[in-house]
Amino acid sequence: MERLITISDIHGQINALEDLMHMINPNLFTDKFIFLGDYIDKGDKSREVIEFLIDFGKKYDCEFLLGNHEDSFIKFIKNRNRYSHTNQKTIDSYTKENEVFEVPTTHMKWLFDLKLFHKERGFAFVHAGVSPGCLLEDCDKDVLLKIRKNFYSYPEMHKDGIIVHGHSSTGSIKFKDNRISVDTGAGDGKLLSAVDVLNSHIWQVKISHKG
Repeated sequence: MERLITISDIHGQINALEDLMHMINPNLFTDKFIFLGDYIDKGDKSREVIEFLIDFGKKYDCEFLLGNHEDSFIKFIKNRNRYSHTNQKTIDSYTKENEVFEVPTTHMKWLFDLKLFHKERGFAFVHAGVSPGCLLEDCDKDVLLKIRKNFYSYPEMHKDGIIVHGHSSTGSIKFKDNRISVDTGAGDGKLLSAVDVLNSHIWQVKISHKG
């Protein structure tokens, strides 16, 4: 059975991510994975999550999207004077015992290559959402990474189809007529979830501890 699997808001929870992938049991021939961003911060293992995803992307068909937390961290990498408290756990994970902050070149390239959105099979994948009545490619970057209220309350079908998103923790996967919400609060110690949008199958792992 063909599967189109999406995961969002991992937030440094490497153990939960590994457990979730064990449950999913990825198949090279039938699976495609779309990750919706916010891989870092909150949990203690941001570096390990990125390393895992880089390796995973070499083996399986994947799309990796930008989240607002990666966007903030990229700005910090480019300009160390632009400090964001939000990124402190990620900064710590890239800081060696001698207190030298260093992001490997492979990790920087992966971060800088993250896409804002992906469209496939009548679904549009994005970190936060889209302005009502707007195509993804016509929306401001901050909207795609941060929108909440206006997007959640919009009742009509979106121009790009069903929007699959994360960004706001809902405690469970939410299937609406015009969107699917995937963030189930891994960053808050709740659940890390994945959903196959073609078959509405859900996998979930409880966060037992940080990292």
